[in-house]
Amino acid sequence: MRKTILPKTKQVYEKYPNDLKIIQNVLLCLESVLEKLERPMIIEEVLPMLYDSAKLQDPDIILRVVRK
Repeated sequence: MRKTILPKTKQVYEKYPNDLKIIQNVLLCLESVLEKLERPMIIEEVLPMLYDSAKLQDPDIILRVVRK
């Protein structure tokens, strides 16, 4: 899972950093797989994406980031 889903999710996130709908879907995907990831993977891969997402001003994105 971490070798297939997370890299593809990160790739989509990096390709469309300003598309709010896609970012929301990426965050939804991360939310689904978060419990299955190991701590180092979360620290190295997921947290930077969440930090970048939190910089956006859209309330739906911010809510998705801080909800978990």
